[in-house]
Amino acid sequence: MKYTGNCTKCNSDQVIEVKGTRFNSYQYVYLNNWGTKYVILDRYVCSRCGFTEEYAQLDEKSRTSLEELLVKNGSKKDEGFV
Repeated sequence: MKYTGNCTKCNSDQVIEVKGTRFNSYQYVYLNNWGTKYVILDRYVCSRCGFTEEYAQLDEKSRTSLEELLVKNGSKKDEGFV
């Protein structure tokens, strides 16, 4: 939906982009237990069927933190993100 502008479920072109900001705490993925490291999420919502996709706003610093978290939790670095 982010790249095509069409819903992946119903193929509608009525997709709304909801940009995440640092003021909306429900649009975070926290990378540590203290809440000091986080990634902001952008959402794409189909206004026809309601299907939603989320994408992380990754810069180099947050990408490194996310990779460290995945390796720490047993995921291999070369598996990529799913």
